[in-house]
Amino acid sequence: MDSRRLSEPEIQAIQDRLKQTSPGPWHSEGDQVFTRDEVLADICCGAIEQAMADATFFAHSREDVERLLVEVHALQDELKRYRER
Repeated sequence: MDSRRLSEPEIQAIQDRLKQTSPGPWHSEGDQVFTRDEVLADICCGAIEQAMADATFFAHSREDVERLLVEVHALQDELKRYRER
């Protein structure tokens, strides 16, 4: 088994961390990440192009993690139904 696979406690820990974040939606402008009108992060390392790419990734991470967790649960449910046949 691949050691990078997530255990149930690890998935739960990710969900718990997600619940503790500032509410979304998050967005980026330049090298900053915002929730509504508040700055969540100011990415100020490296070249501006890299900082902007990092800010975009960060801004989408909350929604992306939430959607990936939904997909993980759906796939787990499908696998369970398949195994029960």
